[in-house]
Amino acid sequence: MTTFSSRDGKGQDLSMPERSESFENGLQTVGMRLIHGHEHLTPARHDGRALRQEKQRGRRRELRAKASARVVTLFSLALAVTGSVAFAVAVVLLVAGAFSTAMDVLTFAGVAWGGAAAIRACRR
Repeated sequence: MTTFSSRDGKGQDLSMPERSESFENGLQTVGMRLIHGHEHLTPARHDGRALRQEKQRGRRRELRAKASARVVTLFSLALAVTGSVAFAVAVVLLVAGAFSTAMDVLTFAGVAWGGAAAIRACRR
């Protein structure tokens, strides 16, 4: 046994190779230790990668859920506003005397409001 001193004063015992052991045997021993260490390190890397990917998938899933809820809300609001504008246009057309066109625009307003109500009902 040989002791190497470190800066803190505590020594570390290292075994010295026997003199009869050849250089090739030493390399082979080191190679086997590296292979053995690599066999344990590779699954750990794969596990770490899998955990990171699952975390990213979860984060993306949350973002998609938030974004889809906002898109549905905005789409419902846009349909409601479109229906209101179409209703206002239909009232102006009725006052102007264009009854057939006003009826078509009123139908469009009703469909827009119905779509907005259906989207709100599906969200609940």
